[in-house]
Amino acid sequence: MKISLNTIVRGLGFIYLFAFLSLVSQIIPLFGSEGIVPIAESLPFYERQIENKWLQLPSLFWLGASDVVLKAVVWLGVLLSMVMIKGGRFSWVGTVGCWVLYLSIVNLGMPFMSFQWDILLLEAGFFAILGECGVAPIVMVWAFRLLAFRVMFASGVVKWASGDMLWRNFEAMTVHYVTQPIPHIGGWYADKLPAWFQKFSTVMVFVIELIVPLFMFGPRRMRQVCAAAFMGLMTLVALTGNYTFFNLLMMVLSLSVLIDAPLPKWKLNKDNHNEYLKGSQWKWIGNSVVVCFIVLGVLHEADRFIPSFKDPLSGLRQSISGFRVINGYGLFAVMTPHRDEISIQGSMDGKTWTPYVFKYKPEKLNKSPQWLWPHQPRLDWQMWFAALSSIERSYWLQRFAMRLLEGNAVVTQLLEQDPFFETPPNLIRMERYRYTYTTLKQRQETGEWWQRDYIGAYCFPVALPRKISPHE
Repeated sequence: MKISLNTIVRGLGFIYLFAFLSLVSQIIPLFGSEGIVPIAESLPFYERQIENKWLQLPSLFWLGASDVVLKAVVWLGVLLSMVMIKGGRFSWVGTVGCWVLYLSIVNLGMPFMSFQWDILLLEAGFFAILGECGVAPIVMVWAFRLLAFRVMFASGVVKWASGDMLWRNFEAMTVHYVTQPIPHIGGWYADKLPAWFQKFSTVMVFVIELIVPLFMFGPRRMRQVCAAAFMGLMTLVALTGNYTFFNLLMMVLSLSVLIDAPLPKWKLNKDNHNEYLKGSQWKWIGNSVVVCFIVLGVLHEADRFIPSFKDPLSGLRQSISGFRVINGYGLFAVMTPHRDEISIQGSMDGKTWTPYVFKYKPEKLNKSPQWLWPHQPRLDWQMWFAALSSIERSYWLQRFAMRLLEGNAVVTQLLEQDPFFETPPNLIRMERYRYTYTTLKQRQETGEWWQRDYIGAYCFPVALPRKISPHE
């Protein structure tokens, strides 16, 4: 198959499709009127914090954020992503529409829409929009290439620059498979590989993220090696981890490394001179805009990693930051050495406690890790981050607990099992456990995939505020 810029745009269409489909079952429980963090309730708060909502936090939800609108946005996103995939005369409608709709969700969907692949999709999608404007192929190829370069190279830099000894001692992969946000069945088996192989894997991560990206600036053979290395790494990550559509998105961007984009040749004669000037005017404007954003992205990375460097265009970058078209990247700067999980439990009497069961995060010891790719269960992901912090710093988790005390059937759709589906509990508490994988022998003897140890209370029992009678 011949790889072209059209291939990349269609690939982005598939990524949008996965992203919107993943949100179909989550948009209302997360952001609806009875959801964990209703967007409609957040609008007044955001409006008080910013001066220009359309410039600093652009979103269609400023026009309305009812449950009907939320559902319409995700389903329209599904439809428009199919338009992108089909291509043709109206592909620009899908390209622009998907970007606008996804930006609307990301900007007002915090904290559940604050992942690096969300903003990476928006940055790549923005370049795709500019590509629809007739920008020179070589400019677009380098826009996608440098975006892939920034993601990979920055990920390598932040790992080493963090000073994390698990990375410095090349031992990160010895804990990665068990501590990643949503464990993968392939990761359970990869965790059993010998220590020397885990160290070798860590070294190869640095090679692929710090050295191989430089190959994309070389001749075709070197670029082929670069693309193969990127594809290989993303495939292995997909086989051992649940990182939503990130793997596919990086594969799509990596295709740009394989495209040969010669410089355009302009042929003029007296008859078509005026027509050429008229048509090329918009092309040169488009080319200039893309080059400007490429430069802004490079300067942004230089500002992040070079202490003495001062970005001369930082003011311009800040003024358009709300559109998510220039972002900083860098995955897993510091490894989490242990896996702590929060068990949310309900009780009617304060003596007998029954846990709520999540769909994907570790809970039952005999439940195997799953392969979710490319779906992202955003509540389960946030539970992993919450375990690294405290209940005071997780306002959304406090709201989630209140929804459980209310017996909110909309929110409990995100769970595998609600033990209080008939009558909500009077009390909610949260306990912290440390999970580790079982060994192959333990798995054979007990049938369990996990073992855990109790750490302590994460949140002491809480109840809904009692309503005061007017006669009291």
